[in-house]
Amino acid sequence: MKFRKDRIKNNGIEVPTTSITDIIFLIVLFLMVSATFTTYNINNLNISLPKAKGENVTETKTIVIAITKNREFSIENQRIDPNLIPSKLKEYHDKFPEASIMIQADKEALHGDVVYVMDESKKVGFNKLAIAAETEE
Repeated sequence: MKFRKDRIKNNGIEVPTTSITDIIFLIVLFLMVSATFTTYNINNLNISLPKAKGENVTETKTIVIAITKNREFSIENQRIDPNLIPSKLKEYHDKFPEASIMIQADKEALHGDVVYVMDESKKVGFNKLAIAAETEE
């Protein structure tokens, strides 16, 4: 069988076949070249920052109140009678008005004791209260 070649005419049209690696290489090259135009050299800028008076940052005191399961209370590692807690908290509030209260209660301590300490702390004027806990492993 003889096929006729003149039947299929090419007319000079070719389909471009470029490998994908060449295309990716050109895209990467384009991005690298265009990225150099978008960098800024900040070191050459002469910036004079304004002056301002600000507050000195001071650490706030944390007052630790411990409560045991046997209804024993301590403030800053000093054992105290539960009835004297309001007066002792008032003394601390007069010395450290911005202090925070950290309650370290035994997990078997009475809920009422913890609430009592929280209420008395709020009455005296402490606004920052926290309850200490151990992290689970």
